[in-house]
Amino acid sequence: MDKSTGVNKDIKQSQLNKRIRYLEQFCEARELVAAGNGDAMLQICDKLIESPQVEEAIRLGDVFAQLIEHTFYKQ
Repeated sequence: MDKSTGVNKDIKQSQLNKRIRYLEQFCEARELVAAGNGDAMLQICDKLIESPQVEEAIRLGDVFAQLIEHTFYKQ
């Protein structure tokens, strides 16, 4: 990132920040399940699934796996 200059550096920084936000949201969803707040986790996962370019940061399969795991243990 140090070798980038000007506009290119700003674009890369913005992309990196977006990836970090997606990761933070996914980690928050996992923490909410552990805390017993499945409804909030469902909202975050739905938001992640609908987010454009989310797969640049996390795999959608991981989000779906979280949803399946939550549903399985809820029963």
